[in-house]
Amino acid sequence: MIKDDNFHCRVVVIGDSSVGKTSILNQLIDHTFKPHEQSTIGANYQLFVQEINGVKVEVQIWDTAGQEKFKALGPIYFRNSQGAIAVYDSTNRASFENLESWIDSFVEIVGNNSVIAIAANKCDLFTEIQVSNEEGQSWAESNHYIFQPTSAKTGDGVKELFLRLAEKLLKEQSPKVNQNAHARPRIQEETCSC
Repeated sequence: MIKDDNFHCRVVVIGDSSVGKTSILNQLIDHTFKPHEQSTIGANYQLFVQEINGVKVEVQIWDTAGQEKFKALGPIYFRNSQGAIAVYDSTNRASFENLESWIDSFVEIVGNNSVIAIAANKCDLFTEIQVSNEEGQSWAESNHYIFQPTSAKTGDGVKELFLRLAEKLLKEQSPKVNQNAHARPRIQEETCSC
């Protein structure tokens, strides 16, 4: 019998338009940043692969459009997803306040057993911050979400966000997690200077 050391999962990136969803993915995959990234139309797809505790974790990441006119398409991309990354712009309080609506729409389709991570993006714009990391983290923790400050521009916190999400997805969503994988995965921890 061949041992299956692969775990595949699907994640969607949600949040208002212009919060930096596509830019976070570009930083993760290509280590690039475009100051004037075009708005996503519909959805975009990327693949993040990481080995955790000897298991090859493949995360399909669907980057969804944040504009209101595309919001009705959300359920199409939400189906069969095990997790979501809800992104807000730390310099835009309205984008933070809208997270609950985005997450509710997602959970309505996939149920309560999904893994949700909150990305507090644009944390490098210190003088323009409207939502502190403390406030964002307090809200995320009260809802049992992962919280990670990120900067799509500098790359701070981006890889850590996806590593933490992949770790939790493997632990909570994989039906075949190795019995010896109960120890905390040995992944490279990154710190965010935000």
